[in-house]
Amino acid sequence: MVLPLDLEREVLEFAAERYPEAVMDMLVLARRTHAWLEPFLYRRVCLSAGESLSPVRQVAFFRAARTKPASLLACGVRFLRLDFSMHWPPELVRDALHALPLCAGIVWLCVNSDEPYDTHIVVFNAIPLQALKLRRCATFLAECIPALGKSTARLPEFSLLTHLFFMERSMSPEVSAAVLAFTTELPALTHLAFIFENLKLPKTTLQEILAPAGCRRLQILAFLGFTSRDIPLTEQWAAELPIQDQRIVVVMTWEWDDFMRDGTLGGKPSFWDKAEAFLAGKAAGTVPKDSFWVCEYTEDDQGDDDDEWLNEHQ
Repeated sequence: MVLPLDLEREVLEFAAERYPEAVMDMLVLARRTHAWLEPFLYRRVCLSAGESLSPVRQVAFFRAARTKPASLLACGVRFLRLDFSMHWPPELVRDALHALPLCAGIVWLCVNSDEPYDTHIVVFNAIPLQALKLRRCATFLAECIPALGKSTARLPEFSLLTHLFFMERSMSPEVSAAVLAFTTELPALTHLAFIFENLKLPKTTLQEILAPAGCRRLQILAFLGFTSRDIPLTEQWAAELPIQDQRIVVVMTWEWDDFMRDGTLGGKPSFWDKAEAFLAGKAAGTVPKDSFWVCEYTEDDQGDDDDEWLNEHQ
């Protein structure tokens, strides 16, 4: 039986999306399959100066940006993670500034930086934000977008944003006001998260976020603690919440990039997945209504490196 080409392509692209580890084998089936499936090699891209990340993927990504048609990365890259936990050398910044404007199909974006270097803002500005339709975002939005507010939330690139993780290092009154204005105007937002130890949001701001006229579709408001150092503090903070609402979850994670995991595709569950399971337990009556701390975690959650994040779906 010979399938029509359009159906054959649809089947192979579905298989590549669901079983990315098989893409290399499917590429060599025929010339047409190589043309159809080559973009799937670049579905998940992580750029980092960290020693734990194999440079092979970065080299391949930058080579594709230099030598392949621009449409390859535009069609290929869907998940982008920029890790500034280590200082980027000038050549990495240079290559990123050339390649990132080509990535016009990003739907999940994560940008992390341990220190407020200007580098992450410069590189962030190379992302073709106006061309995107983001679904999930985790970064220092108030740092990267100085004009963050209601008008920003109305831009097309944020019209489909459902999951938002604010990594802000501090919450000054000005930043708190910007966060409130931005989040309450997002039309599709259902999941919102903050790092609990940096949280300086006034109780009134939290009330406005959770109010019916605030984030109208909000299902989860998560406060994140890091398992390596925050367990006692997080447990105490969860017991002394400034406001109690059944959508609030205080959850632990080992990795800041936990946000980028997708348990629905067979990978390890993200903190979003754990928060959803926790609230489902409340709805089913297996978790007390007055509990807000997701304290269960396993040894398997610990110490995931950058290559593992990429290898889960590639």
